[in-house]
Order: sequence, then C-alpha cells, then structure tokens
Amino acid sequence: EHGAQLMVASDIATRYFEARGVEKRMRILERAIYVAERGVKYAQGRFRSGQTEAAEMARAEMMLRDAQSKVEPLKALLASHLRRIAVLMGKPPQSLTELPPMPPGARRPPSLPAVMPGDVLARRPDVRGVERKVRAQMAKVGSARAELFPKFYIGMGTSAGRIHPDDMEGYNFGTQTLGVGLRLPIFTAGRIRANIAANEAQLEGVALEYEKTVLGALEDVENVYNAHHAYTSRVAYLSQSADLAHQFARERMALFGAGQSLLQAALEAQADALEREDDA
Repeated sequence: EHGAQLMVASDIATRYFEARGVEKRMRILERAIYVAERGVKYAQGRFRSGQTEAAEMARAEMMLRDAQSKVEPLKALLASHLRRIAVLMGKPPQSLTELPPMPPGARRPPSLPAVMPGDVLARRPDVRGVERKVRAQMAKVGSARAELFPKFYIGMGTSAGRIHPDDMEGYNFGTQTLGVGLRLPIFTAGRIRANIAANEAQLEGVALEYEKTVLGALEDVENVYNAHHAYTSRVAYLSQSADLAHQFARERMALFGAGQSLLQAALEAQADALEREDDA
C-alpha cells in the first residue's frame, strides 16, 4: 500500500512539474510570436518601399507560421497533464482547468549524490515486497522441517462410570489421569518430506524472483542516475547557450539603434535566443 502511494505521488509530481514547464514554454512562445509578427511587418514595409524582394517577406511569414503552429500542440499537452493530474487526485478528467498552486513550504528535491547509495535499492517497494515473500517462504520451509522432529505433549485422560449398590440409589463417578506423551512421525515421514521438498522448491523460485527484481531495480536506478547526470549537464549548457544568444540579440538591437544594422537581423537573433531558451 505504501509503495502504491509513492507511485501515485511520484506520478502527480512528475505531471505537475511537466505542466509547469509547458506553461513556461507557452510564455516563451508568445514572445517568439510577437517577435515574428514584428519581423513580418518590417519585411512588408521594406517590400512596399522597394528595399527588399518578395522572398524576404515570405521568409518572415514562414517564421511566423512556424511559431504559431506550436501553440495548439502545447495547449493539448498542458490539457493532457491537467486531465491526468485530476484522475490521479480521484476527480473527473475535465474538473481541473488550471494547475493548483504549490503547497506551502514545497521545494525541489535535493541533488542526487555523486555515488549511488546502497539503501536506494532497499527502499524500493518492489524489492521490499519480494524480500518479504522470501522471508515468508523461508518460515514455511522451517515449519515444514520441524514436522520431522519428535513432539512431546501433555495428555489428560478421563473415565466415567455408574455404581448401583443394593442399599442406595445409583450415582455417577469420574476419574482423571495426567501424563506426558511422545509422538514420532513414523508413518507420516514420507508426506512430511514431500511437503518439505515442495516448500524448498517454492523458496528457490521466490529467491530467483528476488534476484531478478534486485537486478532490474539496480538497472533502473543506474539508468536514472546516468540520465539525471546527462540532463543536468545538458540543461547547464543549454542555459548558457540561451544566455549568450540573448546577449547577442541585445547587441544586434543596439547596432540597429545605432543605424549600423537592419532590424531584421536583430529580430532573427531574438527568435534564435527564444528558441534556445525553449530548448533549455
């Protein structure tokens, strides 16, 4: 039950942060569309004044349509996350129209350690579940083997009768005897040994299942650690690339303000910077 709760909580958290990411991408896309619209107006003005060819205007319109084409897929992706979160919260899919606010005191999880700790596997619900199955089956094997040993018991015997003397009315009497007994599995040893063999075979199967589960868990955790390291490194480089692209766009806009460059070049630099920010 605890493992199932962890899985649901993990799915909700994953969907929540992915949905927040989609919202941020939509805000970036709005800025990109605004830049593309400025580019179209600028190209149309230059074309009407005879300063450029129709191809330049078509190119600007193509960039605008490309940016506009990304709006609906992002909206659909956000709606998908919202529906999934609603279902995981036990509500109808259409009941959640916007993301709930972050809980008070919520924070991002700490960074992963450089070396995978061994207790990560021990905390996995699937590993703990199979481990309990192994222990339970081992207890069954021990119980089956105990049947081979002699068993001592304390017994109490009771006898009852009725006396009919000639000179008085008959009456009941009872006697009890107390003793210690010993029971040996002489005639049931074959059945007991067969039961032991069956339980040991089941234990071997559960042990193999445990080994398979541990190896699969180890693979999963290793993959997650490697992927986390790779994506952390990638995000760092993409963020640096986006910062440099925005700096380049600002310099291009400064050149345009100084009359040393066209606005089209500055707008294209801004569009490129926003695209790199979206990648990050």
